[in-house]
Formats: sequence, C-alpha cells, structure tokens
Amino acid sequence: AMIFFELPGKQDAIEKKAMEFNDSLANSMDENLSQLAMNSEEKIYFANLVKVAFGKDAISKPSASEYGLLRNKLLKWPAGNLFPILDVLRLLVLNPFVVNYFVKNAEEFDVVKSVASATGGPAASVPAATRIMSTRFFVNCFRGTDMRGLISKRLDVVMSALHGSVSYGNAQVNLAYATLLLNVAVQAYETKAADVGGMEAVKLAISGGAEFLHAAGKTESEDSVYRALAAVGTLASMDDKSKALVKEFQIQAVANEIKSAHPSDKVKACASQVLSVV
Repeated sequence: AMIFFELPGKQDAIEKKAMEFNDSLANSMDENLSQLAMNSEEKIYFANLVKVAFGKDAISKPSASEYGLLRNKLLKWPAGNLFPILDVLRLLVLNPFVVNYFVKNAEEFDVVKSVASATGGPAASVPAATRIMSTRFFVNCFRGTDMRGLISKRLDVVMSALHGSVSYGNAQVNLAYATLLLNVAVQAYETKAADVGGMEAVKLAISGGAEFLHAAGKTESEDSVYRALAAVGTLASMDDKSKALVKEFQIQAVANEIKSAHPSDKVKACASQVLSVV
C-alpha cells in the first residue's frame, strides 16, 4: 500500500520561518531576489494558503491570486529558502480543490515540474530540509487519483531531480525517498507501468532503489530500508523485463547482504521475499 506524509508541522513556526526568509529577500541587494519578496497584500495571500493547508475541513480552497503567488514568486525562491513553502505545499496537495486546480491548469502551472526544477541538484546545492520537503511533496502527490495521474506523467523529471538523495546521509531524506520509491512501485504494479511513463520510468525507480540499498541498505533505519526493498520487490514482480532490470542493478547481492547484516527482523524478512522474487 502507498504511504503519505499527512501529519502537519507547527503552523506558527512554518509561517514565522517563511516571513523570516521573505524579509531576507526583501533586503537583498540582488534585484532578482528582492523582486521575489512578498508585499503586504501577498503576505495575506500566503497566510490564507497556510490556513487552507492546515485546515481540518476539505472545503477550503485558495483563490486565483494565491495560486499566482505560488507560481510567480514562492516557488522561485532560492533552494535554501524553499522548505517552509514546500511544507505548506505538501499539505495543500491533500486538498481535493487544490488537486483539481493543479490538474486542470497543468499546462499553465505545472507544479510538479516547478518543484522538481527548483529543488533538483546535488546535495551541495540543495539543503537537506528542502530535499526532505520536496520529496514529501512528491510522495503526497500520489494521495489523490487525479494528482497521482499528473505526477506519474512527470516521473522522469522527478526521479532525475532527486538523483543522489542518498548522498545526504540524512535519515529523513532517506525515509522520504524510500517512500516515494514505494508509491511509484505500487502505482506501476497496479497499472502495469502504463501510467508511470512505461519501462523507462520503472528503470529510473529501480535504479533509485538500487542506489539507496547499495549505499545505505545495511545501516539505515528499518522503515527506510523496508520501503526501498518493498519497492524493488514490487517492481521485480511485475514482469520479466522488470525482473531483468532488478538483476541488472545487482539487487540480489545487496539483498543478501541486508538479510545477513541488518538488525531488523522485518527488514530481513523483506529481503528474503525480494530474493524469492528475483
């Protein structure tokens, strides 16, 4: 089954950090950055976006001006300033009205590509907090059927943006990344890869899983390793082509190592299941 990051953070802390970053941009000597700062009216728009994101009902929806703020300013902030915005956005995509807007307006405002473009790159250029929140956003895009369809068509961009995530050596980055791999695998299995960009997207997911397991499979936390193993095992069980890709990335060898070395019985059992499939 798919897993999501639905638990909200502290609303006041997120708003405070966003305003702190906004003030920093407003005071920048770089005109390209200062132009991205919210004015007084836009700060009200942002506050409304936060209210929708943290609202306990599903009937609230942002205005056109608030979507415009996201598109034209907030998602163009420097990578180091983006994490509070992404923390709000990963909750917004759980709202059915927001999903409907993003899907209907994907040609004008492709939110998945916007986030991938703003947060992709090596660990040295994207802070861990931003990578965590961008990956959680991508994970939550699988929550609703329509949004799942949108991100499934963009998986090449998403997986490329997240390449090298394991190099952070950060437990929360790893957990978010492994969860994304799991959701991609479940979607691919349920639709026979047709709705995730075909075998090329499946290959990207298997490659990502292999990268993660080879680098961190023996030492990372139970949940992260279990989800990554479940992802590659699910993809391997789809068909012979997928199984061949799993073998190509030497998943068998690392699954054997994890089975022997990882302290978690749950992980060891999952590694055994992967070996039985491949």
